[in-house]
Amino acid sequence: MSAASSAPTKNLFGLWNVHPLNMHFATLFAVLVTVACLILGWNNYLQGRHLVLTAANEEFDRMKKQSAEQIDQLHAPAEAMVMWMSVSPLAQATTLEARLESLRSMAALLEMQSQITTIYLGYNNGDVFLLRPLRTPTDRMFFKTPPNAAYLLQSVERANDSVRFIAYDADVKRIADIPPGNYQFDPRTRPWYTKAQSSAQVVRTAPYAFFSTGKIGVTVAQRSDNGVAGVDVTLASISEALQRSRTTPSSQLVIFGEDQRAIAYSDPDYFRLGANGEAQELPLVGKLSPALERAVGTPGAFLDGGVVDAGGREWMVRVASLKGDAAGGRLAVAVPLDELLLEVSAQLRRNLMIALGIVLFAIFAAWLMSLRIVGNLRALSEQVAAIRRFNFTDVAPVRTHISEIFDLSQAMQQMKGTIGRFLDIAQTLSAERDVNRLLQRVLTETHEAAGGEGGVIYLLDDDGKTLRPVAQRWHSAGTQLVPPDIAMSDSDHPVVRAVRDTPASALQMPMQMLGAPRNAALAFLGAYFGSDAANMLTMPLKNRAGAAMGLLCLFYRGDAEKPTAERLALAEAFLGSGALAIDNQRLLQAQKGLLDSFIALLARAIDAKSPYTYGHCQRVPELTEMLTRAVCDTKEGPFASFNLSDDEWEALHVAGWLHDCGKVTTPEYVVDKATKLETIYDRIHVVRMRFEVLKRDAEIACLKKIAAGADALQAHVEKDVLWRTLDEEFAFIAHCNEGGEFMAPEKIDKLKAIAARTWQRTLDNRLGVSREGLERMAATPQQALPFTETLLFDKPEHIVQREARDLIPDDNRWGFKLKVPQHKYNRGEIYNLSISRGTLTAEERYMVNDHIVQTIIMLTELPFPAHLKNVAEIAGGHHEKMNGEGYPKRLRRDQMSVQARIMAIADIFEALTAADRPYKKGKTLSEALDIMSQMKKTDHIDPDLFDLFLKSGVYLRFAEKYIAPDHIDAVDINAYVG
Repeated sequence: MSAASSAPTKNLFGLWNVHPLNMHFATLFAVLVTVACLILGWNNYLQGRHLVLTAANEEFDRMKKQSAEQIDQLHAPAEAMVMWMSVSPLAQATTLEARLESLRSMAALLEMQSQITTIYLGYNNGDVFLLRPLRTPTDRMFFKTPPNAAYLLQSVERANDSVRFIAYDADVKRIADIPPGNYQFDPRTRPWYTKAQSSAQVVRTAPYAFFSTGKIGVTVAQRSDNGVAGVDVTLASISEALQRSRTTPSSQLVIFGEDQRAIAYSDPDYFRLGANGEAQELPLVGKLSPALERAVGTPGAFLDGGVVDAGGREWMVRVASLKGDAAGGRLAVAVPLDELLLEVSAQLRRNLMIALGIVLFAIFAAWLMSLRIVGNLRALSEQVAAIRRFNFTDVAPVRTHISEIFDLSQAMQQMKGTIGRFLDIAQTLSAERDVNRLLQRVLTETHEAAGGEGGVIYLLDDDGKTLRPVAQRWHSAGTQLVPPDIAMSDSDHPVVRAVRDTPASALQMPMQMLGAPRNAALAFLGAYFGSDAANMLTMPLKNRAGAAMGLLCLFYRGDAEKPTAERLALAEAFLGSGALAIDNQRLLQAQKGLLDSFIALLARAIDAKSPYTYGHCQRVPELTEMLTRAVCDTKEGPFASFNLSDDEWEALHVAGWLHDCGKVTTPEYVVDKATKLETIYDRIHVVRMRFEVLKRDAEIACLKKIAAGADALQAHVEKDVLWRTLDEEFAFIAHCNEGGEFMAPEKIDKLKAIAARTWQRTLDNRLGVSREGLERMAATPQQALPFTETLLFDKPEHIVQREARDLIPDDNRWGFKLKVPQHKYNRGEIYNLSISRGTLTAEERYMVNDHIVQTIIMLTELPFPAHLKNVAEIAGGHHEKMNGEGYPKRLRRDQMSVQARIMAIADIFEALTAADRPYKKGKTLSEALDIMSQMKKTDHIDPDLFDLFLKSGVYLRFAEKYIAPDHIDAVDINAYVG
């Protein structure tokens, strides 16, 4: 570009070449906004004026209609009253006493209609019977009645020249007679009387000022057989309505007759009594207002409205006839224009001020607009950088009216929204743990992306032979169809073909026409599409290995087009993420199923290991979960707020099945020890053999004595005596071995005396012994043979020492607080037979109890996920007692979870009622609960949980399922609760 062409232009338009963009925008906007504001302001004024005048005319029409309706509403009840009175007994009454019988009926009529001022009947003989309501203190003062007077009866009887005014209270009870004064009233001289006599219909007078009160109104009358019934109706409510209808403070409204006298006026003060109480004449409209005088002075001139000058002001005036007014009334309205257009003028001034402000603001805004454009571009650049950093936080969209920037901003927002939504859905899908909800979410997102009437997800079963429908969604809310399973062997089925012939991309998938009749496996579509044609679009679900694990079928109407490439790409992306999430969940479910199966396998193996505990590891979890559900369902008491999440239920389930997993370390001969001398075998047989040896020795000694010449009879007697003694001693030892009774000290002394018997051993006791056995016997010198042995003995080799690995220090990391016996085992014969109760030594009892220690150690070492971290605490606490005397940690109630306390009750109840243990007979229901109630009293089990165990009926439901019917006896739980 040359220098000449780049130099600023020195002419009128040079401004557009030499100044910055800010000034260009500011100048242009200032000019345009100023012109626009002026045009809009003036146009708004004209429109406002037009709207106000139009609204005024509409308001006039409304007032005209309302006034006519109000006049008609005043007349209707009055006409009903006079018609009733003309045929009532009052019309035929000839005396005051007879007429007074109708007094209450007349008072009731006056009570219902406030606009009725008097109700009366004028008779042909000149009599009058008139009842007037006294509704205000002014009325009572006017007629000089007592303060509590509610009605005034005015009666004229020509026959006896009687005029009476009688005051009545609200209950129509006579109060006092009022002096009538110079009351001269002959109904036959009144216009309403003469008008009614000349007509068989109800008649109505023109509005006039009533003689007695001066109020403006009309008289409605009806001829009767003996006179005329009349009702005076005031028009004061019409004036008050006109006063309320004024659109501006100075507006004037008047209803007038053909004689141009006002019937009702927006200023009711014109209709008052004179200074001496006499009634005034109806005022002429011309005396009320110059504007109204102009309006009514020219008949027909202002039927459509007009503007007149009067009193130095412009007035909008309008006149119209009131339809339905028998007196030929008309309505005139005069509104000063300055008041009517007051708001419009004020609005014009406000608009001018606003326009000035807008101009000033426009200059400033235009100045900033160019900066805003640069700012918009900079904001878009920052959004691109945020997307590059995977930051999809919502930000305010770029505000601009420049189409290129706007389109770019919209594209950025849509791209960010799409990527953000995709990542959000992917994250949600990966976090979803419920497979059914996961499948439904995948279907929902894909369906919304690709459109269509609905869709179904099919998954291959484990053997890959059947496609099973697992989720469905339809455009019509609540629709649920019943798609059947599809066999993969059905090679003609379109879904099967889609699984086998899967294209690389959804964009390559053709829509398949599903006409009628459809394949049997797709016949369910008839419930939605009927006989109409439908199209099907299939999209594969693939696992990480790329193998098909199912597919999604989307269904469209027969005339629907295939979704656009953009929608299919988005749907395919959603489905790909969903497929990975489904694959993850199926793997997790498979792993969880494997874990559950392994846990159940371990529990069954422990039960199968010992017939004494058969079924225990399977029944305790079930009872634990039954009681836990009862605790969760309770809405009152100490557990009202207790509840478990899905993760906590899973932890309880795992803990229940593994609560005795440590029993795999407990030797069977300890767990199953039924007699005191039993180890792997019952050593009572060895002891029996020693007694047999002693009996054989006695017999040999007897034969030797006889052979040496001793008396044979005496020798046999001595032998028989010894045999009986040996039999009795063995029977005593065998009885001690059973462990069924308490071993008193005298029995132990007798046992030791029997044990002192000796017998002769001639064989080496170290031959055929295991290496471990020889190591224990090494501490005892080998005896020369033959060797005299005692019948029962406790030898050093009976002691099995506790190894270092069996020792648990006091400061162990598990928190165990145990009394550990010195030896691991003590198999001494006298020691075992001297057990005071049961069949277990202290060492063996510790070994049995050690299963819970091993359970806790084993479960603590397992790498459980976070939501199963408390499995060890729940499973390892079922032998603890609420008073802190349990094992292995001596925990108190407040140191244990509710789940652990629940499992303790379940473990005890199952153990007491189990009937599959050879060494004991299962307790009856009442016996078991009685024992547990004692444990509750001694604070061994949680009392609140035990009460809930009974009150919820869990104990009975479990008993009905697992306890023999003959062991389910009657139980009064009230004896145990509380």
